[in-house]
Amino acid sequence: MMKNAVAGLDIGTSSLKITLIDIDSSDLIENIKIDYPRSEIAPGVVPAQMYEEVIKKAIYEIEDKVNLKGIGLSFHMYSLCEQTDDGIVVYQWNSLWDKDSEAELILKELAQDSGCPIDTLYPAYKMASAKGRKFLPYGLKEHIVNMLTGELFTDYTCAAASGLFDIKEKRWNSLLIKHLGFDVADMPIVKRYNTKLETKSQRDGKAITLAPGLGDGASASYACLGVSPICANLGTSMAVRAVTSEIKEAYSEKPWIWSLDEERYIVGGISSNGCSVLNWAEDMGFSKEIDIHGGNSEVMFIPWLHGERTPYWSSNLRGTFVGMNINTNMQALNGAIVKGVAFTAVKLMDIIYKSINGSGNELVVAAGGGVHINSLMEIISGCSPFKIGILNNYDYLAAYGAALTAAEALGVNIEKKMEVKEIITPNHAYEDEYRRWTKVSEALLSLYN
Repeated sequence: MMKNAVAGLDIGTSSLKITLIDIDSSDLIENIKIDYPRSEIAPGVVPAQMYEEVIKKAIYEIEDKVNLKGIGLSFHMYSLCEQTDDGIVVYQWNSLWDKDSEAELILKELAQDSGCPIDTLYPAYKMASAKGRKFLPYGLKEHIVNMLTGELFTDYTCAAASGLFDIKEKRWNSLLIKHLGFDVADMPIVKRYNTKLETKSQRDGKAITLAPGLGDGASASYACLGVSPICANLGTSMAVRAVTSEIKEAYSEKPWIWSLDEERYIVGGISSNGCSVLNWAEDMGFSKEIDIHGGNSEVMFIPWLHGERTPYWSSNLRGTFVGMNINTNMQALNGAIVKGVAFTAVKLMDIIYKSINGSGNELVVAAGGGVHINSLMEIISGCSPFKIGILNNYDYLAAYGAALTAAEALGVNIEKKMEVKEIITPNHAYEDEYRRWTKVSEALLSLYN
């Protein structure tokens, strides 16, 4: 007999991750990963049809495995749809975009309460500098929800991450939206992540509950809330997020702020210089896994290959080696690269911890592919002031969070079974080196800016 289940779909930039949970026992049934076919039109620009086909097929195949009662969604953030002659295309967070001084002036004037620093990452920036492009006033999440339900819905986190939302008033920014050539009536309806919507079975047309869910980072944070309010993703890019009920009027370290729901917020920071830098280094002949041997080194690497976002928000910054001499060898350079990425992660953790005044919490949950890289985690543990918790299901946190939202939309109480399988305790081995690296980073700002 098939189990009654909810499915959490985490729609990422490179793969679809699915978590199936038995709603009668709260047990995990299965985790599934589906890699997308290569279909980029340009770097970070993908036909919406690719996502549509993969998601429809996945739901169809899930119904072979379980009695599917509900679906919750999680999406990669910051996407924007454009209507082209060949159909709708999706600009993902990693699409390339030039800086535009006129767009920045518009956003400084009209988007002060968006919670989003002014950066090309955000859809509002792209829309303000569109120059003839036929952008739609929403992204991939809203497009897929519309495909599945016939209604244009989003949740608070994805609305906030667009840069078009007023996080204080909890509504669309009508002045900015009008300036960009749209009307508030064109915008998706903003609903709580566990709002009960409805889609049809891919097999027999029966009604299946669908929850709009959260953005991927927010969904991961939601999944581990019972363990820690702070969650770090150590992936191609890196992000650290904290759930909080209060926000400040101003933050010196310039985090972004999303609305989570009507009462709560997520404060976070992001760096594009995560495992993407280690992938680049590997292509250059270096290694991700090296024998660090614990000691300090005079050679440092500031890994700003993609510029840097939190806390600097500057595309002018560049990757830089510092402290080399005639005796510097490849091993020292390799170690400096891995350390530079690890130190960047710890800096983000420290910024977000301070942004929520610590909340008496000393544990940060870590997820993402970087958790598999032993040398990276060794260095993080050597300079992080926090304990790092690794969960039993850390590769599927966002999908698990999405499944939880589906259960809530159904009115079913799922027991969270997110167990900490390992705690990495700080050992202070790299604290001095981390402090020197931080000072060098600050000194390089004036050079590149």
